[in-house]
Amino acid sequence: MTRANLYRALDGVSCTCCVTFVSELLAGPAEPGARMIRFLLDLQLRAAWYLYLRPGGDCVVVQCDHDISHDPGVLFGPDGKPAETRTEVYWCAPNVESFAYRFWAEHTLWFAIFDRLQARDLPSEQRAYLAHCL
Repeated sequence: MTRANLYRALDGVSCTCCVTFVSELLAGPAEPGARMIRFLLDLQLRAAWYLYLRPGGDCVVVQCDHDISHDPGVLFGPDGKPAETRTEVYWCAPNVESFAYRFWAEHTLWFAIFDRLQARDLPSEQRAYLAHCL
C-alpha cells in the first residue's frame, strides 16, 4: 500500500466512496501486543479496513464498523457518561493482495449491475470471479 504504483489503487473503485487513508500505528483490541494500521476508509464513516499485525509476525486484513483511530467506540448512557467500550473487529482476508482483488472485483461488479450490464459483457476477470462465487 505504500509503493508508488499501488498507493491509492483502490480509490475511485468503491461504490461507497472509500479512499486510502493510512493511520498511525494503533493498539490491536483483540490480543496483547497486536497492532493495527488503517489503510482504507469509507468516507461515509461506516467502515474502516486495517492491516492487523499479530505479535508473532502474522498479518491479516480486518474491518471495523467505525474508524477506531478517531473513535474508540465509547458508548454513552442516558446520563451522558461513558457506559461501555465496543470495538468489533471482523476478519476480511489473509493478506492485502487478496483483500484488494476482492474489493476491486466486488465493487466493479456492483457498478456493472447498476449499469445493467449482461454477464457476457463483463471482462473475463469479473466473469471468473462470479463463477467462483456461485
